[in-house]
Amino acid sequence: MSFSNVDQVNPTATKLIIVESDPTGSAARVADPNDNVTGAAPGYIHMVEIDNHLNTADTYVKFRFAASVTISGGEAHMQLLAPAREVVNYAFPGGVYYTTGLSVWIVTGNTTADTTMPLSKVLVKILST
Repeated sequence: MSFSNVDQVNPTATKLIIVESDPTGSAARVADPNDNVTGAAPGYIHMVEIDNHLNTADTYVKFRFAASVTISGGEAHMQLLAPAREVVNYAFPGGVYYTTGLSVWIVTGNTTADTTMPLSKVLVKILST
């Protein structure tokens, strides 16, 4: 067996963004958008990890490539599924390009109108430039 460790001259991802749902503060469990988590600049999403291990239902993490979003009717440019009781990773080798910022929200359904936050906390980690 062999092992090698090579330093990257130009690292692919330069930011780690952590977003989490917080259902404890809202009796109605209405999701809050996390607007402009990357700043008002273009970039690429390289990897997303979704930790949904505390929930007994599937969770969807939705992304809008914009500085802000209205989630009750705001169309997602991308959505990722995290099955119940799972931690999942999505890798995008070429990166997913966003233009004017990145807004993220976490809900229990895959429809545009869904605004229901999961019952328990969901942790999302995003590697981006």
